[in-house]
Amino acid sequence: MASVAWKGYRHSDHVNLAYSTRPTSCSVGMGSKRFTMSLLDPDAIHPITLPDGRVYSDTVYLKNVVDHPRIEVGEYSYFTHSGTPEETAQILAPYLGHTCRERLLIGKFVQIAKGCYFITSSANHPMTGFTTYPFRIFKPETFGYKELPVKDTVVGHDVWIGHNAAIMPGVRIGAGAIVAAASVVARDIPPYAVVGGNPATVIRMRYPAEVIDVLLHIAWWDWPIEKIEANLASLSNGDLDALKIA
Repeated sequence: MASVAWKGYRHSDHVNLAYSTRPTSCSVGMGSKRFTMSLLDPDAIHPITLPDGRVYSDTVYLKNVVDHPRIEVGEYSYFTHSGTPEETAQILAPYLGHTCRERLLIGKFVQIAKGCYFITSSANHPMTGFTTYPFRIFKPETFGYKELPVKDTVVGHDVWIGHNAAIMPGVRIGAGAIVAAASVVARDIPPYAVVGGNPATVIRMRYPAEVIDVLLHIAWWDWPIEKIEANLASLSNGDLDALKIA
């Protein structure tokens, strides 16, 4: 099933993060109701305003607060945490230094809950000898283990990562996947899989393989934001036929 689900995943080596939009508004239908909503602001730092008018400052758009040479993030992907915006990268990937060889690549429309973090390759300890103690890191002259293998960690588009999940080094999470709260993701996750546990395993696939192939081909996350919100009813209600002709 995993091989079928990965078919059509177009970002095998990297996540395409190029994206630009302009704010506007549109009328969206949901069943018999219609409502007018403002389009998402790709330049916002705190994208959520509560009904009482207060800005929810715990949630940030990652692209607008992370300034890190080894982290790339697509637009509209958010992370909720209790630190300052300047602390976001350190909280999200605590072991990913500016000079590390690996990267953390996060697609568009990714939803990362509070308490989640990415353990990247540079956090690994040597395991080929009789001890895993990282003696070298305690002297500047010997710092690091460059002989250890490194691998980028890749999160596809529209992935939901639940509270307190840990993502281990070099993992690839396919588009549309859901990671249950407190999971430890140590292996690749196919697109549109629901996973949970320690280590996280596939609980179920969200849709049949043929539907997943169509969704990956449609790739709604690459649409202009005006088109996305014009088709929000079809996306929210799971109307695949409507998305095919959008």
